[in-house]
Amino acid sequence: MALEPDSLHVGQGWLLADFPELHFGYMGTISDDREFERYLRELGGSIEARPPGSRFGVLYYSPLFTGAKSQHRRALAKLLNDERPKLQRVVAAQVMVTSSAFIRGMLSTLNWVAPPPYPNTSTSTIEAALAFIQRHLPALESAPYAPALHALLEAHTDAPH
Repeated sequence: MALEPDSLHVGQGWLLADFPELHFGYMGTISDDREFERYLRELGGSIEARPPGSRFGVLYYSPLFTGAKSQHRRALAKLLNDERPKLQRVVAAQVMVTSSAFIRGMLSTLNWVAPPPYPNTSTSTIEAALAFIQRHLPALESAPYAPALHALLEAHTDAPH
């Protein structure tokens, strides 16, 4: 039986899926302000829905990162900063997956300058991301996640994977 998310939210250029031990997000290009506001509402709801004592990994997939509007980056940064105390307690590890070595290098630099309160890295594959999370969250059985995440991307996005 395939692994299914507990919740799934799909928008134009984005996807959020919550599993017991993993929050998965796909971020494509969201150019519409209303769509981005919807994304932020769903992300905020996803954070709120996590019980205070839970531990989970966070995996974001943005294969062809094209950037975001500055107001979108600021709004996302505000949400994450507002939720930082909770995220610090519940996030075991976070990984950004992108095919761009340049973006991975930028993320490493940003995380070095302003590190999040949990282990983080960037990789080029979902499988490497799951392995990183599993090192910090042994309860995560990574084997069933890779096919489930690829299936979500196939069904709900036009992203290469």
